[in-house]
Amino acid sequence: MTTFTMFFHIHSFRVCGDYSLECDFTTGKTSRVDLRNELHGEIFELLLGKK
Repeated sequence: MTTFTMFFHIHSFRVCGDYSLECDFTTGKTSRVDLRNELHGEIFELLLGKK
């Protein structure tokens, strides 16, 4: 079985919610990315309302 790793490069982005970004990729595609489940650790606790 062959596996491939793909890297996506962001050309630009816009904030579109508390935890979401709309990203324009160098491939020409645009996608909304929700980062809520990716924010771990003390540095993000205030942002996530845990303190």
